[in-house]
Amino acid sequence: MNSAFRNKRIKGLLPLFFLLAFGACKKESTDIGLGLVGDDVIENAEKIILTQAVCRTVADDSIRTDVLSSGLFGIVNDPILGESKASLIIEPRVAETGSGSVGKVADSTKLILKFDIDQVVGGSPYRLLLGEADAEITFDIYKMGEDIPDSAYNTYRPLLADKIGEYTGGLDFSNKEVVIDEDTFTVTPELILTLDNQLGVDILGLPMIDNTELKTVLKGIVLVPREVVSGTGFITAFETKISASRLVVFHDTTELAIPLGAESKRLNYFETTPSALVDAQLTGSGHFNTTYVQSLSGTKVKVEFPELNDFIKMGDRIVINEAYISFLLEDGSLIEDKFSAPPRLLLYAVDSVSDQTAFFEDLLDFQLGQTLNYGGTYSASSKSYDFRFNRFLQRLVDDYRRKGIDNFRGFYLRVPTDSPIVPHRAVLGTDTTQQMIKLSVRYTKLN
Repeated sequence: MNSAFRNKRIKGLLPLFFLLAFGACKKESTDIGLGLVGDDVIENAEKIILTQAVCRTVADDSIRTDVLSSGLFGIVNDPILGESKASLIIEPRVAETGSGSVGKVADSTKLILKFDIDQVVGGSPYRLLLGEADAEITFDIYKMGEDIPDSAYNTYRPLLADKIGEYTGGLDFSNKEVVIDEDTFTVTPELILTLDNQLGVDILGLPMIDNTELKTVLKGIVLVPREVVSGTGFITAFETKISASRLVVFHDTTELAIPLGAESKRLNYFETTPSALVDAQLTGSGHFNTTYVQSLSGTKVKVEFPELNDFIKMGDRIVINEAYISFLLEDGSLIEDKFSAPPRLLLYAVDSVSDQTAFFEDLLDFQLGQTLNYGGTYSASSKSYDFRFNRFLQRLVDDYRRKGIDNFRGFYLRVPTDSPIVPHRAVLGTDTTQQMIKLSVRYTKLN
């Protein structure tokens, strides 16, 4: 194992406990131990750089979709990764119980959905859009054929009842000016869908307008993408837990509005059809020079470093000053204004028993503190995602030295499911002959 520096014999080092306690500060410092053991320890630390990774695209984990911050919806054809769909289940709920509207005639029935255009993460706004706003898609609208469950994963498939509408078109994120009684109001972006008016007739015919009665004619509404009509298609987000998103039955000279309020249930279910490039890795084995990270429970990337296993099994008593890994985007994989880079990626451990995604602290049964500060924010200048995992590697080394057990099975790299809830994807350059993926460790041997 090559070293960038020769190690220097150090006397009077503080106990390892204090070094690790210092390392548990808010961020993964690049100089853990500096100021406690002296500058010469850091300056004379040994450094290794590992580039012989084994990388492959694998199926991502299933996720709960009833707890997402917004409701994703749409269909997109990614020229590299394939087709992705996000179907949306929503629940109009009566805000105030009232007497029925028997005898009133429903003129029209519409579903009005407010766009959730941007989310702010780390002080930066992110447009909730994958694909092209001016693309066109077709989707169908159905009644739910069963009660909406309280919770569900993306693998849930609802029972569909009657079709009550369809839509073909694109997106309009612009505000609208509306004049009412000579007063001008600004209406924030929304999508207005015309439904089968029989639904409005059935609702007005209820003896009592409350949620119990409403469920006899409408358990919920399901929006299901059918196909891309033009362009790449799109996936965006709707605000489905605010009263401004609502089902409206227009009758006589007034209307009955049934909102999608804070108590309304909302579920997503996702479908991905991988391209031949992605499918070759999902059904194959070995190392691939290009790998794919996809949201909507599409794909994640597994990264193994056999050389890091060798480092862990050296058995020396050491302090990890810095453990660092960097992932680069593949050149030409970004299609600006359609398929931009995810604002951040997440790095996970691999469970040694189940081979599933694991949090670092869960895998080794200890608390790391601020685990979200491992990095992963996209750098536009370098087109990379950088992570530090000092404390995780320290524990792996210590566990092997004490117990003779190597718990390192590699990493998983994933797109976050929320914050921001953007259906992003990333194409990673993982060609080891070009050293496109690097892992470096700087460490100091203890006496």
